[in-house]
Amino acid sequence: MEKVMKDSRMNKKSNPMPFDGSRMIFGSFQIVVDE
Repeated sequence: MEKVMKDSRMNKKSNPMPFDGSRMIFGSFQIVVDE
């Protein structure tokens, strides 16, 4: 686990997540397919 956390790709500041979980939950979802 320590080796994984030292990897530069795991740094939140230099490599942020492509989405924000709180925005997904509180910002609602857009309908993509309407049946």
